[in-house]
This record gives sequence, structure tokens and C-alpha cells, in this order.
Amino acid sequence: MMKLITPYHRTLALLLLLSGLAGCQAKKPQTTAKVQAEETLVASSSGREQMDLCFNQLEALKAMHSTRYPALMAEFNQLMAGAAKYGNVRKKISHLNQDTGDAFYRFRANVVCSKIDGALLSVLSEQAGPSS
Repeated sequence: MMKLITPYHRTLALLLLLSGLAGCQAKKPQTTAKVQAEETLVASSSGREQMDLCFNQLEALKAMHSTRYPALMAEFNQLMAGAAKYGNVRKKISHLNQDTGDAFYRFRANVVCSKIDGALLSVLSEQAGPSS
């Protein structure tokens, strides 16, 4: 059975992913990971917009009853879960490993979002009917 990530956990994972992708180093101590991630998002609004768009497109696939939705949702959730784990250790690893981890998660996010974008485009074109 596929375990779904709740909206709260999805948001927290998204914030942690984006904090890692932003490459910013916070200098002052933070009370919670969420506050720290939200502050980092200010420097990376384009990354946040990209992930919001990606999730919204995934939700559009769900609304259109796409058969590809469950697999893409599972992949998105897996990415978010991995990003949350990475976000928890990011500050404890070397800068070289941070750069590598950041690049990896940027790449994985781009791959997953590209798959979602392609699936949505495919569904929309199928519903529009055959081209003349």
C-alpha cells in the first residue's frame, strides 16, 4: 500500500528541498527547520515557484484522472521525502558534499517535474482530440 505524504509533510519537505537548492547558509540560529526553510525561500522564490507549479500540475493530472498520476505522485513523494532527509543533515556535511547534494536534488526535481509536465501535456492533447 502506498503511503501518502500529508499536506503538512509535503510543505515541510518542499521547504527543506528548496532550502537545500537555494545554497544559502543561514548565519543566525533558528528555532525550527520550517522557519529556517521559509527564510531561505525568500532568496529562492523561483525555485519555490517551480516546485509549486510542479505540484499544481500533478494535481491537475489527478483531476483529469490520468493513469500516470499514481506513479508520478509516488515519485514526487519519494523526492520530497529524500529532500527532507537531506535537509536535516545538510548543515552537518562539508561544502563539497552540500554542493553535490544540492545539484543532485536540483537534477532530481527537474527530472520529476519534467515527467509531470510531459504527462500533463499528453493528457491535454489527448482530450483535445486528434489533430487534423
